[in-house]
Amino acid sequence: MLIVEMDSGSDTYLTVGETPYFLLKAARNRVLVCPDRCPHRGGPLHLGRRDCQTGALTCPWHEATYPLPALARLSVPAVTRGGTTTAVFDLPPDTPVYRRPRRITANDCRELE
Repeated sequence: MLIVEMDSGSDTYLTVGETPYFLLKAARNRVLVCPDRCPHRGGPLHLGRRDCQTGALTCPWHEATYPLPALARLSVPAVTRGGTTTAVFDLPPDTPVYRRPRRITANDCRELE
């Protein structure tokens, strides 16, 4: 198992092994660690459009829409305390992790906060 701790404010995008992930802010300070690949056609979900009322995320490539419960099922198990999110990946502990700040347009819904 690989355990990764992230600063929820600055480590918004990371690559674990060869798979990119992004931190998606959900309601009530919950953070989801989501793969940055749309299950429909592989589009970059971090660039998706968010419905401010439901929290659903729409892929920028083919308009496939995912409600928050579906995104939670796709996400990596994670817990957020304060400003730190800890995620558990089913990967060897020596798997490389690359973190970088990136604007996550999927988090641009202010009404969820």
